[in-house]
Amino acid sequence: MQRLNPILFLLIISLVVISCKKSEPSFDLDKMYSTYDVTYDENTNETTVYAQFRNSETAELLKLDDEALLKYDSDTMKYIEDISSYAVEFSGGQFTTGTINLRLETGEVFTNTIPPVEPIFFEPILDTLSQTENIHVLWLGTPLGENQRVDMLVGDEEFFQTVVGSTTVYMDQALLRKIDLGPVTAHLERTVRVPVQEGTAAGGQITGKYRALDVVLEIVP
Repeated sequence: MQRLNPILFLLIISLVVISCKKSEPSFDLDKMYSTYDVTYDENTNETTVYAQFRNSETAELLKLDDEALLKYDSDTMKYIEDISSYAVEFSGGQFTTGTINLRLETGEVFTNTIPPVEPIFFEPILDTLSQTENIHVLWLGTPLGENQRVDMLVGDEEFFQTVVGSTTVYMDQALLRKIDLGPVTAHLERTVRVPVQEGTAAGGQITGKYRALDVVLEIVP
């Protein structure tokens, strides 16, 4: 019987050990801060899910190991180089529930459920904003809840509300006077932001957004 070359035998054993060994993380996973964002845009009737990871100490953007797996429900999220994020898009309406599952190359699994995002709309009667008075713009939808905010962008000027129980956005005339007279597009968005339910030692946050249908407003003196 022909004997196996000792050197070849050791090489085979080494390859078997390496193939059975779990991948070592390319960075310290305990420092990986996770950011998840689920946005429904009424203008496009699409829901977009983003995920981004950073070093919590240096803020360096991180890319997951090739053996890691990131999913929103049953859909795999793909890495997009241009934005250094993972993303997946869905057409046909708002996703009111959903789960983000992250399985690291170490075998650790983190599961996070998106917070409920309540719809918000402009009042149909809103068509004009005057620059000569402070204005409280009423939105259609539930009052502001915990961990929520509402943002309204008119031209390049941003107005917001963070007080729990509010149903209006306050618009200061000093900011209104910075907007050019005439027609301008207005955007309205409700955001809810909470800490991740599961994650590394560095933690993370989950953001849910509802973007209302844009309107065109007339800015008058």
